[in-house]
Amino acid sequence: MSNSSKCNKSCITICQCPNTNLYNYNTGSHSMPKANSEVFQLVFKLPSDQKDQLKHEIKRRVIIIEGHKKRMIEEAFKYIKDFQGILKKSIKKFNFIINEYKKLVDQDHYDQALKDKCKYILKTSIDPFNKNHLEIHKSVIDYFNADFLTEVKYFKDTTAEKLYLNYDLCVQGHKRPISCITVSKDDKYIASGSDDGVIRIWDIEKKVQKYYIQGANNLILGLEFSSDGKYIFSASSDTTVNIWNIDQKSHHAALQGHTDWVNKICPANNCLFAISASSDKTLCIWDLTTLSLKKRLKGHKGTIFCLDISSDNSFCISGSSDKTLKIWDLSRCKKAYTFYGHKDFIWSVVIANNNSLAISGSADKTVRVWDLEVKLQIAIMEQHTDAIRSVAITADNKYILSASNDKAIIVWDLKNKCLKQAFQGKDIQSCVAVTSDGKYALAGGDDCKIRMWNIEEGSEVDAMNGHSEEVIAAGVFENGGLAMTLSNDRSVRIWDLNTKCQINKLVGISYALNSTLITSNGKLIISACSDKTVKLWDFEKLSYLNTLKGHTDSVTCLAISESNIFCISGSSDTTLRIYNLQNFLELAVLRGHENKVNAVEILQMDELAISASKDTTIRLWDLKTYSQKYIFRGHTGSVYGLAIKEQKLFSASDDFSIRIWNINKKHCKYALKRHKNAVLCICVSTTKELAASGSYDNTVIIWDLNDYIEKLQLIGHTDAVCSVTFSRCDEFIISASYDKSVRLWSTLSGNQISILFMHTAILKSVFITKDNNYIVVSSEDCTIHVLDRTKESQFVVLSGIPSVKNEIIKYLDFHSELIK
Repeated sequence: MSNSSKCNKSCITICQCPNTNLYNYNTGSHSMPKANSEVFQLVFKLPSDQKDQLKHEIKRRVIIIEGHKKRMIEEAFKYIKDFQGILKKSIKKFNFIINEYKKLVDQDHYDQALKDKCKYILKTSIDPFNKNHLEIHKSVIDYFNADFLTEVKYFKDTTAEKLYLNYDLCVQGHKRPISCITVSKDDKYIASGSDDGVIRIWDIEKKVQKYYIQGANNLILGLEFSSDGKYIFSASSDTTVNIWNIDQKSHHAALQGHTDWVNKICPANNCLFAISASSDKTLCIWDLTTLSLKKRLKGHKGTIFCLDISSDNSFCISGSSDKTLKIWDLSRCKKAYTFYGHKDFIWSVVIANNNSLAISGSADKTVRVWDLEVKLQIAIMEQHTDAIRSVAITADNKYILSASNDKAIIVWDLKNKCLKQAFQGKDIQSCVAVTSDGKYALAGGDDCKIRMWNIEEGSEVDAMNGHSEEVIAAGVFENGGLAMTLSNDRSVRIWDLNTKCQINKLVGISYALNSTLITSNGKLIISACSDKTVKLWDFEKLSYLNTLKGHTDSVTCLAISESNIFCISGSSDTTLRIYNLQNFLELAVLRGHENKVNAVEILQMDELAISASKDTTIRLWDLKTYSQKYIFRGHTGSVYGLAIKEQKLFSASDDFSIRIWNINKKHCKYALKRHKNAVLCICVSTTKELAASGSYDNTVIIWDLNDYIEKLQLIGHTDAVCSVTFSRCDEFIISASYDKSVRLWSTLSGNQISILFMHTAILKSVFITKDNNYIVVSSEDCTIHVLDRTKESQFVVLSGIPSVKNEIIKYLDFHSELIK
């Protein structure tokens, strides 16, 4: 460090005129001849919190270095000991020879052997030159020269993508239910498609994901490998068929012609054409040479869910919601025959290799076998207790496999038309496939995992490895050839960077931020976190403030009192907890719900609270006595959302309905039923007689509360709408969706005004501040995004994980032996 130009002390600042070094008290007295001269600081002091962190990190590094030193010394002593053993053995050998020579000299009489030995010695001599030189082996030099102090690399934000790009390591599995699965003709790879719009390719032998293809933000409903193994065909909810080049891992072509969801795609064995089945009630035959529509087949009266092509490419069979199977002559492109028998939707059909039989699975819970030569149903197999979603048949026609909503995979003996064995999955099983050698069955479903069973042995072999929820962070230890990943699926996984295989799995926690609010005075940001805590930030300073603990499972929802004195959190642990926002102490625990609490609201000047639960009930709580006052019953499914306007309570449910209750009279006044799937959220206008709801059907509906009818339907989101709110002026509606977008809509026209925000992870909630200036969005990747509504831009990003490094180190400290 240089000395000051004004005194002998070390300089703290430097001036531009020209490079004058200054100590602290010289700065003010130094005259600046140039108007644009500036003084720059050269020496800084670390803030106390950073200084403490530095001390902790240095202490940890010293411990690691001391460990390396100890190991190096131990290795060196072991090496020296081994070297001494080799040396001792060699010296012993030389001493033995010297003693033998001395014995010859000391003897007077020799037998024939010794006499011959003496003659040989006299005729020869020992070569005095030795070309061998002792050198330190390269492995020893490499060991002591190795860089033991390589820095660990930490990743967050799009962590899975970064690991794939930097290390060719696929750690993210499907995050949404798996809808389709197929096996390559050589039995080397599996391709799986999901509601998350991603196609993932897996190595069957190694149980690892090789790579993934990011499709559009639409459901992948069908997948097939081409018979030559060069392409993957996908059917999508965006009405298209897409072809993907396997070698280049890229999009090859899009086939457009359907007007509704494409549910199934089948390429012919000769690779000349493919056929797709759609919700538009048609089959499309595609010419794969020209990549154009060749013919459209019509005949079904409902959605076509499934089809299969015969091995000789002469005919195909399709199954529909009209409960029929139809055979189509592909040489004439005409319907040849219709099978009747199923009593509900036909979800799946497959043709046996010899083209003599067809197998179908239906929502009527039956598997049926059809003789294609005599055109008769020859068997009905009934063991499933719910809809059958997928069927498959082994290449030798020995076994049929069926996957069902009852979570079971059943293997049927085709010859005897009876159940051979059943494999029990962990959740609804949507798809099943079988390897061409007939050895393994593979299935995927709502648990987002691909499982494998040995058919003959009747045992589960393994599951394809990969996180089933968002990967939040990772640490890469290049010296050890390892990576550690943290995920919302509550697991910590250790990966081998060389083999790309998962080598260990530890219990972790979830990090998703499920709901975020700001106090009405604009001082605090409060978030409900899946790590069982409530987290607080200072909104004015935009800094982390505190963590409130007490819950024993994910915190799912929040409400803040009108006075900003306390907040209430609801949790998957079935309880609600009340926290004082001034001293951050827990005030009370409310118990009564029998399942996860999904929503909570505070009303009547902070005297009452209302909560909604997966147990289908809504409960009213007295906040003076911290006791339950009343239970509202009526919904038949989980209650996800609540809103309050005066004495009206609005509830949104998994039963596809919104109910409006009179709080005082404690009865349901109206039930609004226009959504086509579960209703996830509800909000009400403060100045107009309007409500808005978001649903798993991807829509927002604005309701007229004068007549209790649907006023407008807002269409634009491509996935479930999980959160809605009116702007404070009630001119706009803001929605957040699992499609990772926040959208702004006109309350008057229902038109989408703009997409305010797009993220890389699923969004969980949206909130607008009282002054209408800021929109707060929480995400499953443990981030909060504060948007400036006036500028329609991101204002700040806050993280629920203060330090990724510390989070990784926590698992290293607790599980160091397992990780090694």
